[in-house]
Amino acid sequence: MTAKKKASGSARLDARTDMAIVHRPIAELVPYARNARTHSAAQVKQIGKAMKRFGWTNPVLIDEHGGLIAGHGRILAAESLGLTDAIPTITIAGLSDDEKKALVLADNRIALNAGWDNDMLLMELGDIIESGIELDEMGFNQAELDALLGDKNTDLMDPTDGEGQTQGESQAMLSWGKTKVPLTAEEIAMLERAYADHTAIQGVSYGFVRTLMGKR
Repeated sequence: MTAKKKASGSARLDARTDMAIVHRPIAELVPYARNARTHSAAQVKQIGKAMKRFGWTNPVLIDEHGGLIAGHGRILAAESLGLTDAIPTITIAGLSDDEKKALVLADNRIALNAGWDNDMLLMELGDIIESGIELDEMGFNQAELDALLGDKNTDLMDPTDGEGQTQGESQAMLSWGKTKVPLTAEEIAMLERAYADHTAIQGVSYGFVRTLMGKR
């Protein structure tokens, strides 16, 4: 039975290499009543912002009867934007009821198993934010990025080498990786003013260092 299922899957891959996108009115699409994936109002708003910025980049998946398999969040966002006449769809035919249930879950769950290269993410976000694209258009918010990327800001630490300080005093240090540089009060004030200007314009902290260095 396992071999038969594998053979069937391989045949489906061959048969679906040329899947047509068909635009359908939203009234013809039937949400899956037992969809286990939830979509908060905040997330639907994020999807809507991404759609307004990038357009329809990912068609919804439906069965032969118009039943939604993947794309419930995109449908909710489309409704909120008044886009109800031409939803891009791809029909996945030939699945059993159990296979449809499994695909509904797999489409949502497998994507969550990916990770992030935090350093690469930080560089990419810095560039994108400077271009004027907002975080929530990519599905991020400031709190999530702070938790994901960790504290990259100036920290306070007790000096261990005594350079310019007596033991027990707190020395402001600018740190990145394993490098730590002591800061004077004047330097801290300059950084704080520059940081305040950056966040007032950009709305987020990411990209601050590149701005500080003149985007070198």
